[in-house]
Amino acid sequence: MGRSRTLSANWFDYPHYYDIAFQGYTEGEIDFIEAACRKYCPFEARRFLEPACGTGRLITALAARGYEVTGFDISRPALSYLRRRLTRRQLHAETFEAELSDFRVSRPADAAYCTVNTFRHLLTEQAARGHLECIARSLRPGGIYVLDLHLLPLGID
Repeated sequence: MGRSRTLSANWFDYPHYYDIAFQGYTEGEIDFIEAACRKYCPFEARRFLEPACGTGRLITALAARGYEVTGFDISRPALSYLRRRLTRRQLHAETFEAELSDFRVSRPADAAYCTVNTFRHLLTEQAARGHLECIARSLRPGGIYVLDLHLLPLGID
């Protein structure tokens, strides 16, 4: 019988596995974001921003539906994976490397979204405030921010 060993790694450095874990949620999340925009945006949302976009599963789905999409992340492996995915599918999105609490976009978005409890990676009030201020600057007047939060304390399943 072989020996097993434990490896310590950050799963954000292995984007393919991240996608496997969350692929079943993509269409439902996109449908929810579109519904929120229809209900709460005073205009038709055509341009989206995703902070901490990771592998870009949502960016890719929105681009495939014909939207303009911008996303950023701190993970270079995830951004490389996203760019290859977009190229393979002949889709376009603006992508760049940035921190959640300190970023600027080239054009304001109609709506932004942050899913999978990502907001909770902002560990201080200052970081959370910085993020929300950046989002406010990144949205056109009347734009909305769809924020997915799990409100249980961290570490509780």
